[in-house]
Amino acid sequence: MGQIRNQIISTGATVVCLQETTKISNWTNNLLLDTVGADMVNNVAYVACLPSVGVCGGVFNCSVATFFYVNSTTHNSQYISYN
Repeated sequence: MGQIRNQIISTGATVVCLQETTKISNWTNNLLLDTVGADMVNNVAYVACLPSVGVCGGVFNCSVATFFYVNSTTHNSQYISYN
C-alpha cells in the first residue's frame, strides 16, 4: 500500500476510489492510514468500503472534508452512493 499512499500524498488527492481491493474484507484504521496517509485520515468527510467476497474484489472510497460535504450515503453489496 506504500506506493498507493505515496501517489495519494504527492498528488494532493481529495477523493480516493480503489476498485478490486482483493483480499481486504475489513478496513481497519491502521490499514486506512497505511493506504491514504495521515493527512487524509485526519480530514476525512466519509469512508465507505465494500469488502471483497469470494472472487469479487472490494471497493474503497474516501473523500476529504475540506472539499466535500457528505449529507448521507446509501450502499449495499454492489454500490456506494453519496448525497
